[in-house]
Amino acid sequence: MWSIYPIRAPRYLPTPLRPAHLGTFQLAPSCQRSADRQEGKAYNCFCTPDEAQAIKLSLKSQGDKRNYDGRCSHLTEEDVGRRKRAGHKHVVRFKVRSYPIRRV
Repeated sequence: MWSIYPIRAPRYLPTPLRPAHLGTFQLAPSCQRSADRQEGKAYNCFCTPDEAQAIKLSLKSQGDKRNYDGRCSHLTEEDVGRRKRAGHKHVVRFKVRSYPIRRV
């Protein structure tokens, strides 16, 4: 249920000095469920952090404002399944439309 008075609870990563906020653990499954519901709008990305950083720098050097070029969005279900079975780490990315940036 939504409220007109949102409660803002800080979420932070756990450290040896403090435990993780419960909301941190509750958020991850809901993000995955949301990604599962939006077929065609979410995909698995198998790029390593170093590859993602290289893609970002390459796009920036070309004058592109995006951070990622969507190269894993074209993987087939077979490729995704094979990579998951092989134990490759992945993240869920969402396809978004790019809109022109207007300065006011």
